[in-house]
Amino acid sequence: MDQNKVKITCVEAAPKMLPMFSEELVNHAVSYLEDRGVEFKIATPIVACNEKGL
Repeated sequence: MDQNKVKITCVEAAPKMLPMFSEELVNHAVSYLEDRGVEFKIATPIVACNEKGL
């Protein structure tokens, strides 16, 4: 699979990612994934989904 054609977005409705973990651990995980091209949308509920996306 061509990684240049893949886009990963993590959508989280809550105001914080992974609230059960320490802020330090969450920041490390998010930073690690962002460095690999993952985009995060925090405090952003999904209100619609169709063939074009969210």
